[in-house]
Parts: sequence; structure tokens; C-alpha cells
Amino acid sequence: METQLMESLKKTPKTRLISLLKLLAFVNKKKEKSTPNAEEKISGKKPKRKRVPGVDMIFLRRLRKILRIIIPNWHCREIFLLSILSILLVTRSLLSVHTAKISGHALRCILEKSPKLFWKTLFNFA
Repeated sequence: METQLMESLKKTPKTRLISLLKLLAFVNKKKEKSTPNAEEKISGKKPKRKRVPGVDMIFLRRLRKILRIIIPNWHCREIFLLSILSILLVTRSLLSVHTAKISGHALRCILEKSPKLFWKTLFNFA
């Protein structure tokens, strides 16, 4: 069929136009057949969904195996280091929030043009 269409393009302008339209229709039919919806209609099966990662029993078992390797027992050096690092991380987060509050208050004092309140905020920061 494709060769017939290509040969008909060599003829008169009117037949070229008709042949070109047929060629475009033929190409569009091929595209429609390759879409998932067309395949779904032909086979009658729904496409498989992609699996969304989540926390399930397999994940928890794997995490448990990894933690056994990282932390062999509760009286080891790794537990001490892990707890110290966790405490420092939480402390740093709390200090960041406190600093942001104070700097926001100082900025508000600057915008309100009140030097007394600004100095008071600055001394409370230290």
C-alpha cells in the first residue's frame, strides 16, 4: 500500500493531493494502533500499574537487617555516637528556629524605626 501511495505522488497535482491525504491517514492509523488505549481495547486487558514505593513489611525487614549490621548491640560505641548526633541535630534545629524568631523581631524593630526596641531585642539575643 505504501508503494502505491508513493507512486501516486508522482502524478498530477490533484492526484498528489489525494495521495498525500491518504498517506497522512495511513500514518495516523499506525500511530493510533500503537497507543496504549488502542492496545487496551484490542486485548481487553488493563495496563499494569507502576508500583509505588511505600513502607511495608518487606521494607521493615530490610531495615531491621541493616540496623543489625550498623548496631550490633545496645552497649556499643555506635549507639553512643548515634544518640549524641541525634541530640545535636535536634538542638541545632531548635536554635535555628529561635534565631529566626529573634532576627525577625529585630527586622520589625528596624522597619518601625524604634531604636530602643531594637537595642532591647539585640541584648536579649546575646
